[in-house]
Amino acid sequence: MRRAAMTFVAVTIALAAVSAAAFGQVRDVQRPAVGTASISGVVITDSPTPRPIRRVLVQLTEVNGARQPVGVITDDAGLFSFTDLPVGTYTLVATRATYVPSAYGAKRYGRGSGVPISIAAGQVVKDVTLKMIKGGVITGTLRDPAGRPAANAEVILLTSRTDSGRRKMAAIAQGSQTNARGEYRIFGLAPGDYVLRAQPPSRMGQPELRPTTAAELEWARKRAAGSTTEPPPSTGRPVAYAASYYPGTGDITTASPVTVGPGEERAGIDFAFQLIPTATISGRVSTPDGQVPKNTSASLQVQSTSAGSFIDTLIGVASTGGFGGGVRVGQDGTFSVSGVAPGRYRLTLRGAPATAAARPGADMAGLAMSMPGMAAVVGSTLWAVEDLSINGQDVTALDIRLQPGLLMSGTVAFEGEDPQAPPDASRASLMLNSADRESSSALDLLMSMMAGSTPGRTLKDRTFTIDGVAPGRYRLIASPPGVVNPFGAVSMVSPDGWVLKSVMWKGRDIADGAFDIQQGDELSGVVVTFSKAVTEISGRLLDASGRPTSGLPIVVFSTRPADWAAGSRRVVSAKPASDGSYRIRGLPAGDYYLCALTDLDMNDLYDAAFLEQLVGASFKLTLTDGEKKTQDLKLGGE
Repeated sequence: MRRAAMTFVAVTIALAAVSAAAFGQVRDVQRPAVGTASISGVVITDSPTPRPIRRVLVQLTEVNGARQPVGVITDDAGLFSFTDLPVGTYTLVATRATYVPSAYGAKRYGRGSGVPISIAAGQVVKDVTLKMIKGGVITGTLRDPAGRPAANAEVILLTSRTDSGRRKMAAIAQGSQTNARGEYRIFGLAPGDYVLRAQPPSRMGQPELRPTTAAELEWARKRAAGSTTEPPPSTGRPVAYAASYYPGTGDITTASPVTVGPGEERAGIDFAFQLIPTATISGRVSTPDGQVPKNTSASLQVQSTSAGSFIDTLIGVASTGGFGGGVRVGQDGTFSVSGVAPGRYRLTLRGAPATAAARPGADMAGLAMSMPGMAAVVGSTLWAVEDLSINGQDVTALDIRLQPGLLMSGTVAFEGEDPQAPPDASRASLMLNSADRESSSALDLLMSMMAGSTPGRTLKDRTFTIDGVAPGRYRLIASPPGVVNPFGAVSMVSPDGWVLKSVMWKGRDIADGAFDIQQGDELSGVVVTFSKAVTEISGRLLDASGRPTSGLPIVVFSTRPADWAAGSRRVVSAKPASDGSYRIRGLPAGDYYLCALTDLDMNDLYDAAFLEQLVGASFKLTLTDGEKKTQDLKLGGE
């Protein structure tokens, strides 16, 4: 883990604890489509002798606004202009082929959203300068195990970071498809380290690959010579092309990162696929009384593979048909999946009792997300989980009996509602996401969500149910009406001013952390509370001379290390606008640390060791429900 370069705050405690009553929550007002302000500037190269760049797409996006992003193309002098802008705060991003995307005010190319620009009515912001650098290039040739060019294969770049001595994939950057000669070329890369992963072309619908054995060759020689009438020997075990990491390994932990500098071309990055033995998993699924279940779905999720990489879950296990492992379930309850690579897997099956009738509303409210691996429809209240270890040998004749799932139920409450205009509780969103995987990044959250996500069903009478819950570790994501927030990582305020306050179960608030569900647990009595008492921290970031400054990220995080997990609403960051102002809304009530940094990698935001570094030089504050505080931050040096 890198050590943060931190500029800490010598606090000018203009801590004005302003009462919530003085800042009454009002409904968001739609801004006019056309205003009187403008922003103009130039795009140039970041080089010792800067030169204008023409034909750059510059996109203007309003921060937290309803206005659609707009874009202009720079002229031959690299100039751009946006006119008729309404009052607001905007970001600027420049993109052009072969260059690294550049956000205005960003500390590093290709990363971060940059510094927002705040404009008032009639304000003319000019001489904005966006700098760009030529992107790096990685190119090479991909081959199959026999040394032949591998055509139509995907080569994907992963950005990586090291955390506690372990390499973790931070994000999928970009990729390329090989041509008929097996060549690939990936360009426009920001400076940094990349791990290359080659994914074989899909063989779905094609015959299995089986290597010819020595016994088969000997039999064919004798048969051609007429010296045998024996039947042919058994064929070899099926194999598949495995995903490969540069310089030619199936294990991501032994992959060699490729470092690219500004505008640098790294040629000759050649590597090859490997052949690995594969297996078939098959069996039959039934209800507790031996009947064939209805609406049966099945998914095969990677727990670990011989490659040791959770990224396989996202990209798909080699030759198994991608997400969900390509499990097929027949109308007679039989299931099978072929081409499974060595590794540890979890087979999850869901279904409904054979006599189950369709429930009203299940066709809409109960639809699962479309990725295999997600829960089936809400009516699928039976479940089974089978952990399997695959080593190249078929696993057949599995006899799996589904068990009744648990039912989570509760109520939705709205604190501070207007009795004359009560909110529509049926528009509130509830999602029970798997948390079996330890999450330390947004990508980890996605992986956990793919492992299992069951939507809730909320009614107008303010009751809700979540059917078919299997034992496991979960996070319950609750969003107010009008908000879609599948990860729950931010306290989002609805257009009507509602924010999640708490999710109480067994006397404990489970809104910000994972919790365990055991077979036989009583899952009733869950209370989800939304509130109009929205907290707010706002102020300005000032330099040592007291002038507004921007470009330095502000981090607010809970004083409780237990809240420092990915997906927590109690760890947030903000970028001050061009006038130094910042505002953070919707934090749950509690105690927080507040500080400013010279730079921030968003993957560090949920790294406990990183946050621990910030504690000693952070300012501590307390928020109560609906409280609004003004805190100016004055930079006191390195």
